[in-house]
Amino acid sequence: MPLILNKALATTTFAANLLSCLFGALSCVYLNKLLRFCGVERAISLSFTFLFGASPLIFFYAVNGSSEVLSVFLLLASLYYTIRWIKLGQNVDLFTIGFPYLFLVFTSYEAAGFILLLLVIIYFFLRFQKRKGVLEIQADLIIMIAPLLWGAILWIFLNWMITGDPFYFMLSPYRESSFLISGTGVLSVSGRAIPKVLEDLSRSVGIFPLSLVLSLLLAVVSFRKRELFSLGIALSSAALPLFLALVRNALTSGAAMGFFISTIPLSFVMIGLFLAEFRYRSDPFRITMGAVLLIAVVLSSLYTLYFIGAVPFMEQERRVLSSLMEGKKAGMPPLEDQEKVAAYLLQNKLITSPSKILLDDYLGFYIILRTGEPEAFVDSLDRGFGESVNYPVGRVDYIIVPRPEEGGGQDNVNIRHPNLFYHGELFTDRPYQ
Repeated sequence: MPLILNKALATTTFAANLLSCLFGALSCVYLNKLLRFCGVERAISLSFTFLFGASPLIFFYAVNGSSEVLSVFLLLASLYYTIRWIKLGQNVDLFTIGFPYLFLVFTSYEAAGFILLLLVIIYFFLRFQKRKGVLEIQADLIIMIAPLLWGAILWIFLNWMITGDPFYFMLSPYRESSFLISGTGVLSVSGRAIPKVLEDLSRSVGIFPLSLVLSLLLAVVSFRKRELFSLGIALSSAALPLFLALVRNALTSGAAMGFFISTIPLSFVMIGLFLAEFRYRSDPFRITMGAVLLIAVVLSSLYTLYFIGAVPFMEQERRVLSSLMEGKKAGMPPLEDQEKVAAYLLQNKLITSPSKILLDDYLGFYIILRTGEPEAFVDSLDRGFGESVNYPVGRVDYIIVPRPEEGGGQDNVNIRHPNLFYHGELFTDRPYQ
C-alpha cells in the first residue's frame, strides 16, 4: 500500500516490480534459514541460496512484478516454520505456521490442496513417529490451521457482502473455464482435457527437471530411515504437478500455470531434508554430497534456460530474460497496445462517467493504471462483469477487447460474441467501438 500511494510508482507498475523484488529477497533469506536449520554447512547453504535466486524462473518472477514470487516466499516460510515445529516442538512455531498458510492460499488458491496434503502428512508423522495421542494431535492441527479457517470464513463473508455470492472468488475470468459466460460451474476432466494435463506435466518437468530426481532420492532415503515427514514431502512434491495440471484443466483456475514454479522452492527444501539425513556422517561425505547436488542444480537451471528458449508458451519469460542480459529495461509483458488504448481514452476524453467501459483484457489492468480512473471501467473483478459481457447494451458505452486471435487467458467477450470484433454483429441500436 505505501508504494501505490505514490502515483508515479503506481501508474507505471514499478510498485509491483519493487514488491516482487522484496519478496524474492525474502524468499532467499528463508531458504537459507531453512537449509541452515537442516544442518547444511554455511558455505554450501549460501551457494544453494545463490543458485535459487539465480534460477531463471525465480529470477524472472522476482523482477517482473507478478504475484508468483509472493507464493514462493509464503511456501518457503510455511515449510520453514513447519519443519522447525516438527523438529523442535516449540509452541511459538505452532502458532506461527497458520499465518503463512493463510496468505499462501489467498495468493494462490491452488495451494489449498498442498496444505491439506501437508496436514495429512503431519498427522501421520505425529501419530506413528512421535506417538502422540489422537486428541493431542487434533489440538495441534486446530491451532495450526486456526488462522486459515478464520481467514476463509472472513473471505467468504466479504464475498457475500460485496457480491451477493459467498463463493464469487471461485469464478474464473479465464478462457479455460469461462464460468461467467457458460454458468456451468466446475468443469469435469473430459477425454479432450487429458492431453492438456499431460502437456502441463511435461511443462512442470521442464521448469526444473531435478525436482523429480530429488523426490525419488528423498523418498528412498526417508523410507529406509522411517522419516515419515520427509517421505510425505517427497511424495507430495512428486504429486504436486499432477494436482496442478488437473486444477488448471478441470477446476476454476485458468492461470494456475504460474504456481508450477513451486516445484523449484520445493526442490531446494527437499535438498535440505535430504542432507539432514546425513548430518551425522563425516564432514568430507556431507561436503561431497552437497557439491554433487550443487552441480545438479546448476545443470537443472541450464536445462530450464534451454526450456525457456525452446517452447512457445515461454515467450514472455524469454523476452524479459533476454532484455535483462542485454542490459535493457524489462518488467511486465509487452504493453504497447494497452499504452495506446489508455492514451486514446484520455486524448479523446472518453472517460466521462463510472462503469461505462467494459474491459476484457488479460493485461487490461495497465489501461486502468495509466488512465488513473478505475471507477470508469467494468473489468473481471467487478460484480457486474458477467452481466455486462452477456448483455452490454444499455450497460456500457465502449468495449475494449484484444483481437480474438490474441485473447490469451482472458477472452470472455470474444467467446460470447465471436462475430463482434471484426463484423460488429450484435449491437444495432447504438454505435459501439
